[in-house]
Amino acid sequence: MFHKIKIVKTGRCGKLFYPEIKLSNNNSKQMEARKCMTQPLQNQINPEKLTLSKWTAVTPTHKEKHFLVVRVLRDEEEVITHCVLEAVINHREIEIDWRVLKDSSQWLLGWR
Repeated sequence: MFHKIKIVKTGRCGKLFYPEIKLSNNNSKQMEARKCMTQPLQNQINPEKLTLSKWTAVTPTHKEKHFLVVRVLRDEEEVITHCVLEAVINHREIEIDWRVLKDSSQWLLGWR
């Protein structure tokens, strides 16, 4: 017996949408299964395109919420190691490891 699979984008888990899968056979019996990832969410970023990208701090400090990547720092082998973020509100610069931006519990891509 074969099942028809219909994917509907209605489920919500965390901050991302996950599909709800509806299985139905020839007898019109339906089963619903909700998929939800248990691993922490990560921002997907390309280190080569970091310059001038916009970021929002999840927990702002000193009223600094929105940041702009103004420079990327490379080592002797031209591998990106750090990036310099500039706060939009007061232009203060901070240097962080670029991999920290992948953690969606600390940083969100774009200004929100």
